[in-house]
Amino acid sequence: MSQRPGEAFGQLLRSHRLAAGMTQEELAERSLLSVRGISDLERGLKAHPRFPTVRMLADALRLNEADRRALVVAAAAGAIATDDRAPRRAGLPRPLDPLIDREGVSRAIEALLSDDTVRLVTLTGTGGVGKTRLAIDAALRAEPRFSDGATFVSLASVRDPGLAPVTIARALGIQDIDETSDDPLDDIIRDVGDLQLLLVLDNMEHILAIGPWVTSLLLRLPRFKVLATSRVLLRVRGEHDVPVPPLGVPDPSEDRQPDLVQSFPAVQLFLARAKAAAPNLETTESSLAAAAAICRNLDGLPLAIELAAARANTLPPEQLLPWLDQRLPLLTSGAQDLPDRHRTMRDAISWSYDLLLPTEQAFFRRLAAFRGGFTMDAAHSVASPPGSSPLPTLNLISSLVDKNLLMRRADVCGNARYGTLETLHEFAQEQLQEEGEEREVRQRHAEWAGPYAESCFLHGILIDCDEAPLLLDADLDNFRLALSHCIEHGEIAPGLRIVGGLWHYWSTRSLLREGLAWASALAPEVPSPEVDAPVMGLIGCAWLNAITDNGTLALAFARDALRRTHHGHSPELEPLAYVMVSLSLSASQDYEGAVRVAEEGLVSLTRHPGSIWEPWLLNRLGVALSVCERHHEAIPLKEQALELWRDQGFGWGIGTALSNLGWDLKEIGEWPRALPLYKEMLSLDGHPGDIWGVLNVWLSLAEIAVEIGDHRRAALLLGAGEAQREAIGITLLADEQTIRRRLASRITDAAGKETLEGWLAEGRALPLLDAIYVAFDVGSDPQDQEPLVAQ
Repeated sequence: MSQRPGEAFGQLLRSHRLAAGMTQEELAERSLLSVRGISDLERGLKAHPRFPTVRMLADALRLNEADRRALVVAAAAGAIATDDRAPRRAGLPRPLDPLIDREGVSRAIEALLSDDTVRLVTLTGTGGVGKTRLAIDAALRAEPRFSDGATFVSLASVRDPGLAPVTIARALGIQDIDETSDDPLDDIIRDVGDLQLLLVLDNMEHILAIGPWVTSLLLRLPRFKVLATSRVLLRVRGEHDVPVPPLGVPDPSEDRQPDLVQSFPAVQLFLARAKAAAPNLETTESSLAAAAAICRNLDGLPLAIELAAARANTLPPEQLLPWLDQRLPLLTSGAQDLPDRHRTMRDAISWSYDLLLPTEQAFFRRLAAFRGGFTMDAAHSVASPPGSSPLPTLNLISSLVDKNLLMRRADVCGNARYGTLETLHEFAQEQLQEEGEEREVRQRHAEWAGPYAESCFLHGILIDCDEAPLLLDADLDNFRLALSHCIEHGEIAPGLRIVGGLWHYWSTRSLLREGLAWASALAPEVPSPEVDAPVMGLIGCAWLNAITDNGTLALAFARDALRRTHHGHSPELEPLAYVMVSLSLSASQDYEGAVRVAEEGLVSLTRHPGSIWEPWLLNRLGVALSVCERHHEAIPLKEQALELWRDQGFGWGIGTALSNLGWDLKEIGEWPRALPLYKEMLSLDGHPGDIWGVLNVWLSLAEIAVEIGDHRRAALLLGAGEAQREAIGITLLADEQTIRRRLASRITDAAGKETLEGWLAEGRALPLLDAIYVAFDVGSDPQDQEPLVAQ
C-alpha cells in the first residue's frame, strides 16, 4: 500500500517529538500551535504544512541544521505530492501582456544564449527594472534551441540558500530525492543528466551563496544553460553579466513632439497600462507631454511606471504628474498576481534594502543628503563614520554599485561620480528620517559643501581655470541644498563658507541674483565681531553687493573681512580683502578712497610674497586709477596683472585684464590698440561664461563703434547689454551710466531717436552668441564682417 501524501512528514515529526521527550500538548504549547494541529500533522491528515508552521515546529524541537532541513524537505515533498496537476518539469510562464521594446538588451541576451561557450547569463539591475519579465521573454524566444525546452524557477520565497537546490530539483520534476543528503545535485544528475535544457533562476540576490552550487551543476550537466536574474552579480566563474537599464525616456525639450514622445519605450509602457486601466483615455499633446514627464520622474523604471499608470482610472496624466512629488506613497496597488515585493514600489526597494548589511544600510540612507550625485570624497565626508579611513567608503560604494543601488558615471571632467534613481533616493530619505539621523547628516553635508566649493575656486586659480566651474556645476544642487539647510537652522558660519567658495562662480555663471539672494538670506547685515564668520564668506558678500550696486553694505562686509585678517583670521586673504574694500569704495563713488586703499593693499603684499592675489590687487588699483582718469598710471599696473594671470593660466583674470587694459587705451584715443585686446578677451576659452566681463567689453566696443560712425552696431551692443544685465541682475555703475547716456545721445544726433529705439530693441532680442559676433566685428574690414542680423 502506497504512503499517503504527508505521512513521511508526520512520521518524521513524531520521531523528533518522541526523541525530545515531549507530548503533543507540550509541543503545541512551545510551537504556539493547537494540539489538534499537531495530531493532524503526525497522522498525515495535513499533507502540506506551511513553511512558517514547519519553522515554528523546528524551533520548538530545537533541531540541528541537518534535521531542520530534512523536516522542510519532507514538508515540501508532501506539498508536491498533493498537486496531481503538477507537470513532471515546470515550464515557462506565459505573460499576458506583450513586452515593451527592449531591443538592445534582448539582442545581447539572445547573442549570449546562442553562444556555445556561454553557460551562465545573469541579468542584473535595480528592483522594478523588469529583469524577470525580460528573462521570461528571452527564454521563450531561446526555447526552440533547447531540445528539452526551458524550466522557470522562482527563488524569491526561498530564504535559506541551503533549500534552493531542493526547490530547483522539484522544479526539474525530480520526485525521488535522497532526503538524507544536504545536496540533491547527484539526484539531479541522475534524473536529467542527458537533457538539453535552459534553466531560468529568478531572483537570486538574497541567496548568493548558491552561486558555486550553480557552477557545479553546469560543470556536471554540459547540455544545461542557466539564465539568472539578480540585483547583484553571482560572482562565479563563467558568469556573463547583462545589465538591464531603465526604459528610455524623452528629453524635456522633446515633450511637445507627440510622434517622438510616443516612440520612447517608457511612454509606450505608460500608455499601454494607462489605457488598460482607463480605456477612454485620450492621447493629446498635453497628455503625452505629462506622460513623458511622469516617466522621467520615475527614472524609466517599468514597475514604477506601471504602478503610476494604474492611477489613470482616477487621474489623467496631467493631474497625476503633480502627485509625483511624493513618489512612493503614490506607487501602490499593483496587480494582485504580482509577487508581494512588486505590489508597491516601496516593497520593491525594501526587498533590496533589507538584504544589505547594517553598515551598508546606514551608508545608503546617509547618501540621501546629496542631490544630483556625489564624488567618492564627498560620500566619505558625509556618509561614512567620522574619523574612518577612505578604504571602507570605497568598499561600501563598490558594494552598492554591484547591488544596483548606486550608478556610476563620469562627469564632464572625466571624474567618477555616483548617484541613485529618484525613487531610491526618496526611499533612502525616508529611512534617514525614520532613524532620526537627518539633522546630523545634513549638518555634515553643509560642512562638506563650503570647503569643497572653496577648494574648487582655488583650483581654478592655481591649476585649471576651465575645469573648476565644471566641478562646481556638477554639485550646484548640493550647494543649494546645503545653503537651504544653513538658512533654515540659522547656521551662519557654514553657510557663509559656501558663499565664500561660490561668489566668483556665481559671477561667471550668470547667477548673480541667486548668489546675492543666498548671501542676503544668510547675512542681511554684517555679522557681529563675536560671530565666527569666515573671511572668504565676508569677501563674497562684499563682492556680490558691490557689483549689484549696493556699495554701502559691500563696504561694511569688506572692512569686516579686512579687520578679521588683521586679527589673525585667514591672514593670507588680506590682499584680497583690500581688493574688496577698494571695489566697495568705487561702488560707493568714493573713487579717491578706492585708489588709496588699493595702494595700501599693494604695501601689504610685502607680508605675502608670491600671493595668488597680487594680480587682483594690481588690477584693482589700475581700475581705480582709470576711474580717476589717471590712465597712463593705470596701464602698467594692468599690464603687470595680465602678465601674472597669464603665468597662472587663470582665464577669468586674463580676460579681466585684457578688458581693463583695453579701456585705458580707448580712453587715451588708442582704440586700434584696444581692439585686439577686446577681441582676444571675447575669444578666450570659457567666455562668454564670464558674462560680466563680456558686458564691460561690449560697452567699450559700443564707444569705439560710435567713434568710427558705426552707429547701428553700437546701438545693438547697448541693447544686447541691457537685456543681459537684466537677466543676470547686474546694474550699470555710475560711471557706466554716464557713458551709456553719452553714447545714446550721439547715436540720436546721428540717426534720430526713433531709429535708436528700434536698434536698441533689435539688440535686446539678439541671442548671446549673435551679440558676441556683432561685437567681434567692430572696426573690422566691412568685407569680413558678419551680417548685423541673427542667423
